[in-house]
Amino acid sequence: PAAGSENAGAGAAPLVAGSTIANPTAQGNAERDVFLPLFQPQPWPLWPGNIKKLKFLRAPAGVDGPADDLLTGKAPPDSAALSLEDGQILPDVLSFWTDPLGADVQGFDPDRLEVPGRDGRSVTRGGAGQRIHGFLSQYVALLNAEPGARQLYTLDPARPAEMLALDATAATLAAIAGYLDPAAIGSTEQGLDLLRWLRGRDSYDADADGDREETRSWLLADVLHSRPLAISYGARPGTAYSPSNPDVRIFFGTNDGLLHILRNTTESGQESGRETWAFIPPQLLGMQQELALNHIREVRPHPYGLDGEAVAVIEDRDGDGNIEVADGDTVRVVIGQRRGGRAIYAFDVSNPDSPRYLWTINHLSPGFSQLGLTFSTPRVARLDLGGSGPSPMLVFAGGYHGGWAGADRVGKDAGAGPDSIGNAIYVVNPVDGSLVWRAVGPGGGVAPASTESLHYSAELTHSLPSPVTLIDSDHNGFDDRAYVGDSGGNVWRIELKEYGSGTQGTTTTATQHWSLRRLAALGGSAASDRRFFHAPDVVQSRDAAGDYDGVLIVSGNRAQPGETRVSNFAYLLKDRATAAADSALLLMPAVGHEELADITLACTAAGKAECLAANLASGWKLRLQSAGEKGLSTPLVSSGRVFFTSYVPSSGNAQSDTASGCGGSAGRSRVYGVSLRDGSPALLPPGQLEPGSGESVGESNTGRFQDTGPGLQGGLVPLDDQVLLPGHGLAGVSLLRVPGGSRWRAYWREEEVDAP
Repeated sequence: PAAGSENAGAGAAPLVAGSTIANPTAQGNAERDVFLPLFQPQPWPLWPGNIKKLKFLRAPAGVDGPADDLLTGKAPPDSAALSLEDGQILPDVLSFWTDPLGADVQGFDPDRLEVPGRDGRSVTRGGAGQRIHGFLSQYVALLNAEPGARQLYTLDPARPAEMLALDATAATLAAIAGYLDPAAIGSTEQGLDLLRWLRGRDSYDADADGDREETRSWLLADVLHSRPLAISYGARPGTAYSPSNPDVRIFFGTNDGLLHILRNTTESGQESGRETWAFIPPQLLGMQQELALNHIREVRPHPYGLDGEAVAVIEDRDGDGNIEVADGDTVRVVIGQRRGGRAIYAFDVSNPDSPRYLWTINHLSPGFSQLGLTFSTPRVARLDLGGSGPSPMLVFAGGYHGGWAGADRVGKDAGAGPDSIGNAIYVVNPVDGSLVWRAVGPGGGVAPASTESLHYSAELTHSLPSPVTLIDSDHNGFDDRAYVGDSGGNVWRIELKEYGSGTQGTTTTATQHWSLRRLAALGGSAASDRRFFHAPDVVQSRDAAGDYDGVLIVSGNRAQPGETRVSNFAYLLKDRATAAADSALLLMPAVGHEELADITLACTAAGKAECLAANLASGWKLRLQSAGEKGLSTPLVSSGRVFFTSYVPSSGNAQSDTASGCGGSAGRSRVYGVSLRDGSPALLPPGQLEPGSGESVGESNTGRFQDTGPGLQGGLVPLDDQVLLPGHGLAGVSLLRVPGGSRWRAYWREEEVDAP
């Protein structure tokens, strides 16, 4: 099963990359929470999903040992929660939010290796799905105002800035009627059936038992690419939460079109996992009619709703780790649709129990006509716009040009070359969604002239599904540069020059000197059709030739994880145009694939003669040797070592049908560790584990990678001075300790506090 991919084999319960709490005040906790998303592919539209909570047990101070790396459930105690064979949750594990006495967990299917009283790897047993209001009680309230009711919202068409309770009433139906298909709804009663279904009732009698008042068999849809965002509000005023039991909320989207927020623990410190509220954009209400008829068992494409990863813009003015609204602290959450559409939504969740809608950006918004499918997760930049301090802004790329136009595939999904959609970069104010600056390529019309708020590049001809990577190149507290790859195999440098670097005494604006330039051209056609879907990592380093900004990026077509014809590579690009370098270096031509030293065979061991003789002045390239092997995650660099994951499709796996979700064999995942200097093997210290994966793929990979299990297991997640590995990890060890002091780049910031 291709977890987290565009394609997933039916009948499996894979995992995507886990999430941990971004909360510096929680570092002393004895246990660290990990939130794992799951989904169950089906041949019909509505796929079930879940979020399950596990914990890393931390060994006592001064004591090293297996317990320090042990990812566990609530039961069995002090036992590993993940299988060494496939990296999924073991069948006899009870995850932390699950009520073992719930009917869903007490019921079990021995043919699926299910264990009574334990939810294990089952998608539709336990976890956050079990904790949705009305599921265990088998009573779904029809109004938000009812005691204990599920809190569902959309936007009020009559007052577009206001959230509307999604009650199953004639008044609500009338308010949202413009977003529904009148032919499919028919009568008012049919429309109310749809609202009852959306709230959780089996109003279409999917199980054919004649009971339309009972709760649906499962209420949480698939969490496919929307990695959960966990935010700590600390000891929030007006609550009983404390530093030892902070108020942690988890945000994620599902492909039935809902944004969910969960509560990690209760105020008394008990496990929770309950949904606080959920929101569906009005534009996605129409898809509910198709999902509601999911029980009609015909093979139909899997739709995408809110498929993107949520991002937080946090301003904690006194830096105490507590969100205090009275002191002006704010939390804003932004989420895009990813393959679900060309829109991004923003909310003020400073009080997580009382959300406030902020804004929507889509391709119809002024200045955003080239916005594609919103694959590019926004990043939070601290920019110099001429104010008294850094201005938090959202930076994101134009996204992916793909999807459908009626019955026809379009863009890259149809095998097209250059794109006129998605080939853009945007800088947006997170408070009101206003456009601050954009860089665009050819859009099918007259080429626009560059201005202080717009930069035009005729070379920007491919959509950019990747998130950008921001850096503060001169270490003065302002982000001033970004890097991103595109779907044509190019890597771009974005200059976000500081206001103070402009010509003094003129009418220059803050964005007048911002620009975009191609750093590398690494793609082509056929076997060279390399594409970048994941952000690079950037590290500032030096070699014999001087200082450089090192851009680490791995190619791989995420939209077709099963393809086997393209030869993919991991790259180190050495950008010599550093903050202190001569400005003429900014105008250097893009480096080509053939100009980079190939260290695949030359650097099979550190200090090898061929490796020492290689010209690495521009960087290096490392070929991923197995047929169809592709990098599908962002690399992480620590203490001179580069870590990244790859996916190897099984032989005979056909190219993926990205929209239907049909798929073939599982394939395998790997984790790599190589030297930043020359790409030589550096996964583990000598003797810690046997090198290689057990697959005979040539001497060049010995010690560079290890197998992490079947399926597309996702990326690496930083955790303190360690890295959380996907799948079953390395020989059952899920945490890889990295040498030296680590500071991982985070994409949220605190006012006057740069969180590590």
